[in-house]
Amino acid sequence: MELSNVLIAFGLTLFAGLSTGIGSLLALLTKKTNRTFLSVTLGFSAGVMIYVSMIEIFVKARKKRGTKGEHYTVHRLVESYRNENGDPRQRTIMHLGTIDLPENR
Repeated sequence: MELSNVLIAFGLTLFAGLSTGIGSLLALLTKKTNRTFLSVTLGFSAGVMIYVSMIEIFVKARKKRGTKGEHYTVHRLVESYRNENGDPRQRTIMHLGTIDLPENR
């Protein structure tokens, strides 16, 4: 592990922590609440949280196709559930597309 990677990670973590502190300080010091600004920023933060949550659900599979055996990646939104026997299963909710990969991967 290189020191520069550690410093970048530490800097980003410090920036995120300071941003939270500065934002809470601004909220404490303001006299009047701007409801429009509050609704826009809450909507933005909810969208970011939903996006991050959805990224964790994406299933990526590497497959071969054709007679030449070219590789491609499939992106799908899946739902995990248990059937009536209690066995875990996955159901594809949405097919998000494929990406062709170079042969050396």
